[in-house]
Amino acid sequence: MKSHKMSVAVAVMVAATFLFLACTNSPEEIKQVTGQEEVLPLNVQKNIVYEYSDSTYKRLEVRAPEVQDFSQIKEPYREFALGIDVTFFDKLGNPESHLKANYAKENINEKLWEARGDVVVVNEKGEQINTEQLFWDVKKEIIYSNVFVKIATGDEVIMGDGFEADQNFTSYKIKGNVKGEIQIEEKEDGEDD
Repeated sequence: MKSHKMSVAVAVMVAATFLFLACTNSPEEIKQVTGQEEVLPLNVQKNIVYEYSDSTYKRLEVRAPEVQDFSQIKEPYREFALGIDVTFFDKLGNPESHLKANYAKENINEKLWEARGDVVVVNEKGEQINTEQLFWDVKKEIIYSNVFVKIATGDEVIMGDGFEADQNFTSYKIKGNVKGEIQIEEKEDGEDD
């Protein structure tokens, strides 16, 4: 009877081992099924602060809880999957605009950033853009979106489909389907003009 129990136990262990090994996919199997190799980040950094400068002045400061670096692949990028907080500076080193998003990706060769998920940009005048996707073209020094945007200024809210602005969000235009609301202060009875 002991021999039978021992045989069953050994058979169960062997079956479990085969089952475990059968569930492990090699990189070749992953490539065959998905058409892509499994790509792991070259490195992962936590609680980062990057400062980018041009000539003698700081252009921007990037803060993120985590960045994954995929610079070893053919089309290298950095991924900020836990969100990003960026401050843009003018040529005198003064903060000029601020961007926050739930996710961002920097395409290194193209010098193109993408921000997604509750993207908010605020300029030095307090004007604010809200959208779900925004691109920053470093070479052209512009930010733009092709999806719904809402821009709030001190006295109006403008909405539309897509926009383009200089990278510091000091001047902008909405691409299409523009709608707006202007807030007018009403005077109460008895107030003088």
